[in-house]
Amino acid sequence: MAFLAAPSDRHSHKLPETTVMSSLSLSSLRFSLLLASLFAFASILAGCNGEDEADAHGTFEADEVTVSSEAEGQLVRFSVEEGDRLAASPLGEKRPGRRVPEGEAETGRAIVGLVDTTQLALQRRELRARRQSIRSKIASVAAEVEVLAEQLRAARRELERVRTLREGDAAPQRQVDQAEDEVRVLERRTEATRTQKASLADEIDAVNEQIVQVNERIRKSWVANPVAGTVLTAYAEKGEVVRPGEPLYTVAALDTLTLRAYVSGGQLSNVNIGQRARVFIDDGPDQRQSLVGRVTWVADESEFTPTPIQTKEERVDFVYAIELRVPNPEGSAKIGMPADVTFGAENASSSATASVAPDQR
Repeated sequence: MAFLAAPSDRHSHKLPETTVMSSLSLSSLRFSLLLASLFAFASILAGCNGEDEADAHGTFEADEVTVSSEAEGQLVRFSVEEGDRLAASPLGEKRPGRRVPEGEAETGRAIVGLVDTTQLALQRRELRARRQSIRSKIASVAAEVEVLAEQLRAARRELERVRTLREGDAAPQRQVDQAEDEVRVLERRTEATRTQKASLADEIDAVNEQIVQVNERIRKSWVANPVAGTVLTAYAEKGEVVRPGEPLYTVAALDTLTLRAYVSGGQLSNVNIGQRARVFIDDGPDQRQSLVGRVTWVADESEFTPTPIQTKEERVDFVYAIELRVPNPEGSAKIGMPADVTFGAENASSSATASVAPDQR
């Protein structure tokens, strides 16, 4: 019995070693899981704190200008494509520009289209011919006025001579009456001719006014780009018939964008017009780009929180809209892109150069 009990004692001695090793492995696994959970929770908290660092959130907007036709007719010339960069030009300049190649300065086209002006050109030619005809009549009437004036001067000298002879009984009264009648007839003819000349001059003025109107219509037939910027949308094509007020394309200056953001009432006292702020936009999956903006407008009335906008404090029912002008020389910011805004002493830097920073969210 004692010999048989010895192996049993050896087995009973080994079982505690296995149990101890299993317990240690399980404890190490639990400790590792606990550390991983704590690390994940800390990362979440850090991300939340990074989001909370933003004082306001908003989206970029641009001052879009919709260019419309001012004339009616066929669009015989139209060279606008989405993405084109156009220079600004007064409507009076009939100097077509050119498309800006990649990498060149922004000296794009100023005149981008033309509505058919054939009928207007024919009408202007007819008016000019009519004006020339009236000018010829005026010249003829002016010459006639000079002739009548000379005749009138001669008739008056004759009347004075006859009256002198009548005073010396050297001429009959009938001769005096005839001289007076001749003077009166010439005076009436001279006055009528001068009136005719004035009437023709009025006709010239009326025709000149019509020519000015036709010229204005021809001027408005040219489609000139009013502001320097990038074409966002083109609505028309060459060859289409357009009407006054019909949109042709939309252009916007993208070198400086407007960021419309919202702050709560508690933040409003810290926001002033002219104040500089730091604006952050996404620049890749793990990077953020920093821009410098300036507050240009603060709403004087609160409004309900817009649905897509989140403010610093949650459950804020009323917020105030603000606008910031953000220089965008490299075109990093886009219309509709979300952005975060931070205010503070660190934002007083005058440097507007874009910098890349890690994502804090």
